[in-house]
Amino acid sequence: MLRSDYISSVKKLMKKKKLLMHLDGARVWNASIFLGQDLKDYTKDFDLISACLSKGLGCPAGSLIVGSHKDITEARNLRKMLGGGMR
Repeated sequence: MLRSDYISSVKKLMKKKKLLMHLDGARVWNASIFLGQDLKDYTKDFDLISACLSKGLGCPAGSLIVGSHKDITEARNLRKMLGGGMR
């Protein structure tokens, strides 16, 4: 089974169970280039994606979270409750 077929089948199961798909995309750009897939196609099945800017892109610090406004707000609140963002 191809990776994209596997991810699509997991997505169907997650949707049936009313769960979201999250991609910890620390090196998402590197992975899409390595696999020869456009980033948009590589991430299409995920509802929420976090991407670290310092890993793979060489930025001094920073990260992104991509998804719907509602899902991003909930993720930020959970991160704060669990101590994320503290250095």
